[in-house]
Amino acid sequence: MSEKIFTVKTMIALATQTIQKTETSTILQRIAEKDKTAVKDCIDTYGNLIWALARKLTASREAAEAATEEIFIDIWRYCEERSRNTQSIEKKLITMIALRRLIKSSEQAKQISMANIDAPNEQG
Repeated sequence: MSEKIFTVKTMIALATQTIQKTETSTILQRIAEKDKTAVKDCIDTYGNLIWALARKLTASREAAEAATEEIFIDIWRYCEERSRNTQSIEKKLITMIALRRLIKSSEQAKQISMANIDAPNEQG
């Protein structure tokens, strides 16, 4: 009988720890921990921010859509690489990842544009 009580108390303690951990973990920590609800929470929480940045820093809606998708992929990869992240700078980190991707895309577009200008045309 006392073994059953110990098992029940242990299960309750573990459940309580799990609930507390979820309540105090950041979205990025939850993604790193493979929490299935964290990805949706990340998109719901930061999707509009990332979309607004992408629209401002890309030339077209299609480019913004592609950049937004790449940004979220970068976020998932970042979480995989660093399974334990900070709590207080999550929004800044999400913004930094988004801006890094958008700046990289913008620089690549400029390089392609400059290459087209430098390329000889049919008239020589």
